[in-house]
Amino acid sequence: MEWLGLAPSQLAWVGALAGAAVVGLYLLRQRRRRVLVPFAPLWARVLEERPSAKLFERLRRLLSLLLQLVLLGLLVVALGDPRPAGASRRGRTTVLLLDASASMSATDLPGGRAAAAREAARRIVRAMGPDDRMLVAQMDAEVTALTPLTDDSTALETAVTAYRPRDTGLDLSRALRFARDVLRGNAHGEVIVVGDGAYPPVAEDVTTAGSALRFVGVGRRGRNLGLTAFSARRYPLDRSRCEAMVELQSWSDRAESVVLTVSVDGAPIERARLRVEPGERVQRVIERLSGGGERLEARIALEDGTRDDLSVDDVAYATLPERRRARVLSVGNGNRYLEAALLLDEYLEVVDATAAQAPAALSQGRFDVVISDGAAVQVPPGVGWISLRPPPTDLPALWSPVSSAPRRAGPSSSIASTGGTR
Repeated sequence: MEWLGLAPSQLAWVGALAGAAVVGLYLLRQRRRRVLVPFAPLWARVLEERPSAKLFERLRRLLSLLLQLVLLGLLVVALGDPRPAGASRRGRTTVLLLDASASMSATDLPGGRAAAAREAARRIVRAMGPDDRMLVAQMDAEVTALTPLTDDSTALETAVTAYRPRDTGLDLSRALRFARDVLRGNAHGEVIVVGDGAYPPVAEDVTTAGSALRFVGVGRRGRNLGLTAFSARRYPLDRSRCEAMVELQSWSDRAESVVLTVSVDGAPIERARLRVEPGERVQRVIERLSGGGERLEARIALEDGTRDDLSVDDVAYATLPERRRARVLSVGNGNRYLEAALLLDEYLEVVDATAAQAPAALSQGRFDVVISDGAAVQVPPGVGWISLRPPPTDLPALWSPVSSAPRRAGPSSSIASTGGTR
């Protein structure tokens, strides 16, 4: 027997004090009320107590006292919360992981998958035993604990009600590592995952350290198409135009016809109709878009006017780089052909310098690329470099982004380059 409440010594003191108070109250004699009557001898005969009545009254009072003391003793014992030996170690310790990734916003169930997950989690909480403890956490790209490890079912249900999906992916390996750390040292640990099962592969080194792992599924295979990639870039020679790449994937079990709309700063500039087979991934490159704005939006909609089960992946955004001129440092002794070629591009801001002036120019301004024509220049990291007719014996030294040791172009190369510009 073990006591999970008050210790036996504390219970003895509480019982002794409470019992003394009860007995003291019973030992107090009650004062009879004086009543005036017209003929005292008559009432004296009526009120005369017989011996049997006196005995019964005493027994009744004694039994009442004993009953009070028994009830008091039971209340005192309850304060100690007695349990069989080892009962406190036999309760389950559970980590309840609620899937909060974007796919849980799907509406293929009445009320959505999130509502179904809440209801499933509430059933799990209400099935807890008196010795069980639980921690509720929601998992997406991160893991967020919504409660501590507790046996308070009210706090656990409040946390389940506060659960909301997010527009992020899911890192199941991170969530299982979190659960493993919480359950470390618990012989009766259990991990319960409530979600739709759309999970990435789990890393091989992830285990639950001997704890049971159970999955409670919600949702069903639904009708969904989503944008999985969207990017855009400006044309190098015409910064007022751009091209965009859109990737669309179908998770539907039937062929779908969709309308793809691309907008720039809220104004639709391209509309296309696509037919996507079940499970197919489609890529489309849209060229020669008017790139006057900076914010692009791609949106898909089913051609028949209905909605798919997950609307959060029907819209994607991309941002174009600002239309600024690239700063070029031209180092040499004057090459008319090179100067003419650089002047043809209106999006270039060219600064001419000699080999002696180049270090000062590099320290005073930020350049995107350095062009050296027959000169040796030390180029800072992160700056593109083009070398024309490098000196055969004194080539420009470059700072490698990986190593601090200088890197030199080979003596046989006529053009060397680092960075993104060639």
